[in-house]
Amino acid sequence: MDRNAGTAPSDEVGPGSVNKLTGDYSLSASDASAFGLSVLRSVSSRQPTAGGDAEGQVAIFGPQWTAGTTADLSDYAYLRQTSSTSVAVVDAEGKETGFTATSGGGWKSEPGSEELTLTGSLTGSFTLKDTSGTTTTFAKVDPAATTWQVSTTYLPTDNSTTTVVSEKVVSGSLTLGRPRYVIAPTSAVTSSTCAATPSTKGCRVMEYVYAISTTATSSAFGDYNGQVKQIKLWATGPGSAPPPYRNGPVRVRRLRPAAGELGPTDLAGAEDRLHLRQRGPGRHPDAAR
Repeated sequence: MDRNAGTAPSDEVGPGSVNKLTGDYSLSASDASAFGLSVLRSVSSRQPTAGGDAEGQVAIFGPQWTAGTTADLSDYAYLRQTSSTSVAVVDAEGKETGFTATSGGGWKSEPGSEELTLTGSLTGSFTLKDTSGTTTTFAKVDPAATTWQVSTTYLPTDNSTTTVVSEKVVSGSLTLGRPRYVIAPTSAVTSSTCAATPSTKGCRVMEYVYAISTTATSSAFGDYNGQVKQIKLWATGPGSAPPPYRNGPVRVRRLRPAAGELGPTDLAGAEDRLHLRQRGPGRHPDAAR
């Protein structure tokens, strides 16, 4: 049974939509897109603290927003254990697909998701495959973490692997994960090189930059400690030399009030929701907004 009644009729209201059966008002936004990758977030009136409640995840846009990075191939975000014999794969909008352990050591998908095959163990990593040929791997950022972050997504063809580099954040007794780099497929250089030095010629990288202090006040927008401050895109044009400095063709800066919540202009989708700045050579055409 779908508790969220996701297939029920809905009406567009303002920048979001209302589910006619549940009354849920939902809103989603794409904060940056390039290289076939997108930074997404969504909010639901029935789950107003979904971002903060997401197990093992840092609420990188604030506690209201469920965040994720999607690639052309996949929109999965992480995998979590739901019991001693079951797990769930969670997508960028917080929707879960459950799997139950079988007597033979494998995993059986929930009804309606038979196109998905999950392998792996609670003591190691996981691999999810679908009938279209897409493979997504999940790994922990640290042995103490309770969830498995997306690590790679690829097809059974050359030059198709999207790599997600996550980092751990310790909050009290919890070990959480958050994205640091998302590396688009390229045959010019290895993903490990791009993760170490994103400015390397041939790399196509989306970098999450987090605020290290809070500059917002109750009356002025600004940064909020631990949340996304910028999204940097790294690329060089054909035949270009790598720049002598850290260059981000487009920089995205989120503004938020002191409480760490998004202001009314964000929910209304106003033009000042995103501040884009052109910087440096090698601007990728997909980065234009």
